[in-house]
Amino acid sequence: VGKIVSIDVYRDGSIVDVKVKLGRFEEAEANARRNQQQSQVKIIAGLAVSRITDRIRSEFKLDESLQGVFVLDVEPDSKAETKGIQKGDIIIEVGQKSVQTPEEFQTELNVSKNKGRTAALLLIKRADQELFIALPFN
Repeated sequence: VGKIVSIDVYRDGSIVDVKVKLGRFEEAEANARRNQQQSQVKIIAGLAVSRITDRIRSEFKLDESLQGVFVLDVEPDSKAETKGIQKGDIIIEVGQKSVQTPEEFQTELNVSKNKGRTAALLLIKRADQELFIALPFN
């Protein structure tokens, strides 16, 4: 473990020499899972958001067909909290554009802001209802 070794791999019709660092599979797998979970959660506009993962879908009993960005938490006293966005809400659209990842959510917020708007219009699913919330930028 920790030793650098040289291995030959077959790539694009030829053999290529690649140097790799040996490690324990269990550690590498745990690190990969931890990094993946951390990279899925983003803090945007006072909201901790994530794509809808299998774990979230199972924990919150969400329908398989439901798409959007899941609100994991809301920053206290933020504009998002003031406007009534809640933990467990699912952001379906921003500015009438569907979003499925935190990155898409951020992009569409930026698009709305760059158009000179003072707020972004969010379509949110909460339990069995859908509602529109105008989330101000400032």
